[in-house]
Amino acid sequence: MVSYLLDYQLWSLDPRGYHLTNLLLHIVAALLVLQWVETTLKSTAAGLWAGLVFAVHPVQVEAVAIVAQRKTLLSTVFLLLALLAYQRFTLQKRAVWNGFGIAAFAAACVSKSSVVPFPVLLLLYDWFTGKPVNLRNKLPYFAIAIATAGASVALKTVDVIKAAHADSALATALVMSRVWWEYLVSLFLPTSLSPAYYYQRATLYQPLHYAALLGFCAGVWALWRNRRRIPTTAFWIAWMLVALLPVANLVPIAVVRADR
Repeated sequence: MVSYLLDYQLWSLDPRGYHLTNLLLHIVAALLVLQWVETTLKSTAAGLWAGLVFAVHPVQVEAVAIVAQRKTLLSTVFLLLALLAYQRFTLQKRAVWNGFGIAAFAAACVSKSSVVPFPVLLLLYDWFTGKPVNLRNKLPYFAIAIATAGASVALKTVDVIKAAHADSALATALVMSRVWWEYLVSLFLPTSLSPAYYYQRATLYQPLHYAALLGFCAGVWALWRNRRRIPTTAFWIAWMLVALLPVANLVPIAVVRADR
């Protein structure tokens, strides 16, 4: 709301100004992605490629073009700042970076509650970079994440419902395993994107859903078995899976899939 207030002071009700702010935030996020990937992989080329793909990938359109998705852009920027701060903290061991990371993560949570898996992503980062997995220095992150999740449920901002696409945990798992495959496909073949996706109610007599669920479980198992042989691939896929947990319908929500 603060960002909208500032926009209103600058642009009144001219929508072009609001869209400009969204675009600038997206550019900042792309530059932060560039810096983080470059430092993590120790490759300028990889950083440039990651930043460019992040900037122009079609799945970003909804978050950038719709003014109401300002929360997505703000949470992304703050989360990337927290990630970079934690990275600096692990490299330089300066408490100021840890404090900045915690503050940035808190700001990301205020912007959008779906960022709560971030502390788990930090654990993944420790593993990937060969650092000792230290839970103690992540306790503030976990505390903020738990408080945010609790507040979201209490305020009903997560829109908890009995979703129309499922009647049971099994039905939800069948639908969501298909959706996760579709997320993966849309990263490499972003066609037929939509602002809204609709799925039929899952039944126990749809082989495609079972195939998707078995394929998903097999993929996770293979990733775990080969995590030491292909650490970079394992890291990025695990990152995606963890980041999607808030919208994985572990608790049924209204939105089955969204490109944001």
